[in-house]
Amino acid sequence: MQALQQEFNLKLEDFCLTLSEGDFPSHYWVNIELSSSEEALNNPQAFLKRFDDWLGEFNHPYATVRLSQVPPPRLRLLAPGSFAIVRQRQLQRGTSDSQLKIPHISEDRRFLNGLTVLQEFQMVSPEIRTSEKFA
Repeated sequence: MQALQQEFNLKLEDFCLTLSEGDFPSHYWVNIELSSSEEALNNPQAFLKRFDDWLGEFNHPYATVRLSQVPPPRLRLLAPGSFAIVRQRQLQRGTSDSQLKIPHISEDRRFLNGLTVLQEFQMVSPEIRTSEKFA
């Protein structure tokens, strides 16, 4: 995510990767909160594509199964204050303030439930040409 922030000249308040609910196979949700209202993600499709590329580069098993078994990731742009709500939830569950860390990857598919999602984006797959007729 650091590389993506640099590449897209973007500052994130925080992020968390989760798996989709009720889908098989599941896709990754890339959940991000921008650091301020002045920040903008101008090209979410390119952001998702580069996320997919980076994940495949750092996680070779993902790269191996991505095209054949794992659907493309999707992006959720969360409302300002979303990760403050997550922090508050963790404090209410008994996590001490000094040990509080937002997990950047969560296996809990409902970890971010109840947060306001401003926008959702899917990767657009390029059209595949099957065959062309020749005159």
